[in-house]
Amino acid sequence: MKRFSDMSIGGRLGLAFGVVIALLLVLAVVGYTRMALIEEQVQKFAKENVVKTTLMANTRALTLDQAIAIRNLGLVSSDEDNREQAQRISDNWRKLEEAMGKLDPMLVTEAGRAAMGRMKTEMAAFRKGIDKAMALGLANKNDEAIKVTFDEVRPVQRRVVEEINALFTAQAKLNESDLAAAEAAFANAIWTMVGIAAFAVFAAMLMGWLITRSITRPVGEAMSVAQSIAKGQLDMAIDVKSRDETGRLLEAMRDMVGVLK
Repeated sequence: MKRFSDMSIGGRLGLAFGVVIALLLVLAVVGYTRMALIEEQVQKFAKENVVKTTLMANTRALTLDQAIAIRNLGLVSSDEDNREQAQRISDNWRKLEEAMGKLDPMLVTEAGRAAMGRMKTEMAAFRKGIDKAMALGLANKNDEAIKVTFDEVRPVQRRVVEEINALFTAQAKLNESDLAAAEAAFANAIWTMVGIAAFAVFAAMLMGWLITRSITRPVGEAMSVAQSIAKGQLDMAIDVKSRDETGRLLEAMRDMVGVLK
């Protein structure tokens, strides 16, 4: 295997450029993979965490609106108003089923799944009370409807909202965890790329120094020999230490001194 000093000047320069280019490629690949990881974290937050939070908020809003609609049904007496509130309740159930159906499979923590299980149980009791109060309201038995609303519907509604709030709490903790993971991935990416860039700069400086030194020293020796020959001093010892262009130049000068002697 050739020593570094025996390589041609062009070969040394090519090696140095190759090392720097390789390090830059490593930097680019590492940067791309790290940024892809960060993008994955952002996409997860946007497509999962934000969606889940929105579904939870919709579920809570619809639950509260059901309580308002069933209360209104116990206050109004005209058939038109009764039908309007009944339709409102029916639409809310459809939206609640849709929201909960989307939310359920997205829950990943034990706390979230447990809260969803309890909420489903309470939601079934909530619906049972709503249906009972609605039947009384549609029959214009408003006093009985109001009594059922306050005695049976509202207590269950509060428990449903409590479980939805528990879902929010579990999701908030998950958001904090995902945010911390994204921040850690970003910091890791920054420091990794800074480290590779710093090493690339160091390697470029080292290679530049080695190449410059390997060229200037023998060139300086060749200049000294040439000056001695010009002065007629042919008794100097010419030591050839490399096989590159400068080494061959010194070897040629040595041969020339031998001839001149």
